[in-house]
Amino acid sequence: MRNSEGLSTYSAMQGDMYIGDALNDRVYVYVDKGLWGGAEVAGYIWNLLVAGSYIKLGFFKPPFGLRTDDHQSYSASAGPVGPRSSDAGLEIGYNSEWLTLSFAHQNGAPGAIFDSDTLRTVSARAMLFLRHILVGGSFYKKQDKNYYGMSFGFAALNLYPWADAVMVTSPYDSTYTLDLTAFVYWKPWRGIYPFYAYDLTQEYLRGTDMTEVGERQRLGMRFIPTPFVELYGAYGLIRHKGGDRYEDNEATLALHFYY
Repeated sequence: MRNSEGLSTYSAMQGDMYIGDALNDRVYVYVDKGLWGGAEVAGYIWNLLVAGSYIKLGFFKPPFGLRTDDHQSYSASAGPVGPRSSDAGLEIGYNSEWLTLSFAHQNGAPGAIFDSDTLRTVSARAMLFLRHILVGGSFYKKQDKNYYGMSFGFAALNLYPWADAVMVTSPYDSTYTLDLTAFVYWKPWRGIYPFYAYDLTQEYLRGTDMTEVGERQRLGMRFIPTPFVELYGAYGLIRHKGGDRYEDNEATLALHFYY
């Protein structure tokens, strides 16, 4: 997830507790609680009209970007809300082995259960899985901004590259922002994933040159010795931040437990 400077941060992934229960063949409820704030509480009703269709009610993040499951509170996309910014609303959709469709209508007050105005948000997402290829698109609309997301990835020769781009526009001014994230994973052995990552945020004023807001390159590795333990390490170089050019280094080390 991106921070206020437009650069990716993985701290939001840590400290996540997820509890889900299938009440019967069609009803599923879950609670996702962050140890340092934020929560999701929602329920699904499956197979409404056709097999794979669903309706979801509760307090959850809008469907946007590369987010693979409910218990992952972060998104790989530079999305419209933060990692702990769930919103009350309704979602309908369809899931199958090759296609995912989602549409949501929510309060427009991320982080709050109730809303004092009528400025609702609308979001939609489609993901297509074709053998070793992923192609997807997302849309999120609120009063002053529109978010358009595109995702692409594939798997070949033990390489797993993917890219995710988000464009943010506003009907009230002449600027728009482009966020780009690109990853390349390599799998030389089971459970070992070296990677290279590139993040870029650019702001454009129509009719003028672009302004770079943030840029980062990272080298790292994910080590997954068991299905429930992950060790993550990365070293990054930030070249742009807030429009000023400078060079700085950073290191990240994280231990994740999945249960």
